[in-house]
Amino acid sequence: MQRKTILPVEVSYGGNNADTFALLEDASTVTLIDQEFADSFPLFGPSHPLCLQGANENEIHQQNDSCVVSFTLHSKNSNKHFQLRHVITA
Repeated sequence: MQRKTILPVEVSYGGNNADTFALLEDASTVTLIDQEFADSFPLFGPSHPLCLQGANENEIHQQNDSCVVSFTLHSKNSNKHFQLRHVITA
């Protein structure tokens, strides 16, 4: 059974911090971050074209300006923090 959880988090990078929410999904095969949110830091990384296909396989979204970024994610509900690497902007 697929499980989804939404958690309040803080994203940190280069001395900048921002509060937001993370959607955690057990069946995920990739970690994504919103392009506009990433640009607001700014988060930089190498280019990585992205092609997303919906569950119905009829909708395909191609994004050629995506990039791979890394940052720290802090849980707002505990003292845990996680270094996220290979996150793709979308």
